[in-house]
Amino acid sequence: MQPFQGYDDSDSSDEDEEPSLHVRGREPPATEKFIQAITKKPLKGVRLVYHSSASGKQIQRGSLPTFRLAEYFHKLETTSLGTVIMATPKVASTQDLMKEFASAVPPGVVLVADKQKKGRGRGGNVWTSPKGCLMFSFNIQIQNATTLPFLQYVVALSIVQGIQSEAKLCLLSHGQAAAAQGAASVCRIKWPNDIYSGNLKLGGVICESTYDMDTKLYNVTVGCGINVSNAKPTVCVQSAIRERAAELKSSGVGTQRPMHMALPLATRESILGAVLNEMERNMEVFKKSGFAPLKPEYLKHWMHSHQQVELVEPTGRTTMLIRGLTESGYLLAVDKNSVPYELHPDGNSLDFFNGLVRKKL
Repeated sequence: MQPFQGYDDSDSSDEDEEPSLHVRGREPPATEKFIQAITKKPLKGVRLVYHSSASGKQIQRGSLPTFRLAEYFHKLETTSLGTVIMATPKVASTQDLMKEFASAVPPGVVLVADKQKKGRGRGGNVWTSPKGCLMFSFNIQIQNATTLPFLQYVVALSIVQGIQSEAKLCLLSHGQAAAAQGAASVCRIKWPNDIYSGNLKLGGVICESTYDMDTKLYNVTVGCGINVSNAKPTVCVQSAIRERAAELKSSGVGTQRPMHMALPLATRESILGAVLNEMERNMEVFKKSGFAPLKPEYLKHWMHSHQQVELVEPTGRTTMLIRGLTESGYLLAVDKNSVPYELHPDGNSLDFFNGLVRKKL
């Protein structure tokens, strides 16, 4: 493992702040080595926190980001993923920092930022990161190259499951059934890896991998952005939950919340904990058996079942009906004669659905 060194973005007057480190419980040897190294020789300006879930011991040096440690760990149920978390008030990009130090930061350590200056999404597109947005990255190792394209699907599924679990808790005053129904409509997956609420983007996923010749493993840096309390520029988790609550109230479904009681709202900390809980469970299945066991859940939570799409081709426009995913992870669709096709993005459009090409199966 390479020594962990400081992250320098000195070209900007709005200087990055080094991440503080938060640790819960006993960690694997590689993580323990990382913690010891960063403790003995801290990063420039580091704010260090050690938190033990077993003893309750906590050591803090310096001020912390606005990320609330206690609330996050109260929600977290994982055995590895996210039990060590680095938090920073601002950074150029959580994704770039974790990629740069992929060989030094063990898998499972999560970096979360209050603010990003150069957040990005798929294809280098800019990801706006206003206050209230949850931005985090972590590294994971994958052995089987054939499963790599499906990793983004697993991450997107985990995000939706985590958000919906928190939304259900917020809506419980309307009853279990109504809360589950409302939570299910808070967000959906837009293929392949975007998170939408209605017709507006709520979040997204980026996965970037390199191959390690020594370990024979693919090191993948996973980056996620979720609008939690920032209603602009599109929509956020909190506003989506409020809308579902209003819909349930107007329809008279379930128990009515007393006027003096405020609707509980999901936070960055609770959302991150819930998402990582789902992520660890799904990753265990994914590493053992691939995407196939998770595919039904992915399709259950996506927004494309029986969706009609129009392909613009040299011979004219063709309407097709989406039926699911192919074995290779692309869209499965049928034409008016029920002939199956695999639909691929053309690589030129920001929205994959505006530039689909087909291949007959």
